Formats: sequence, structure tokens, C-alpha cells
Amino acid sequence: AVDRRAVAGLQPEGLGAVPAYVMPSTSGLNAHSSLDDLTGHLRAAAALAGARAQGPPAS
Repeated sequence: AVDRRAVAGLQPEGLGAVPAYVMPSTSGLNAHSSLDDLTGHLRAAAALAGARAQGPPAS
């Protein structure tokens, strides 16, 4: 299912036990985010992925 109200960033509901992070569009035709904004989202997503990688193994 697609939620068209989703905005860039960590979503309130993940996919099962996995968090969902929506990235802003990088298309030149639909780019409403600045380079600093995109960089911030990439850092946040990387930090989330790193935190999950360092967490306890899934059972």
C-alpha cells in the first residue's frame, strides 16, 4: 500500500519491525529540497541503519 500523505523522513509506522525512512525526491524536475536538506536526510537514514546494524540480532 502507498500512503500519498507520506513526507520525507522517518515514518510513524515501519514495515513490520523495520523502520521506514522516506527520502525526498532527487529529480531535477521535482526537487524541492536543498543540498543541505538532502544531506541531512542521508545522514539521518545512515544513522538509523547504523543503529539497527549495531543492535541485537533479530530472533
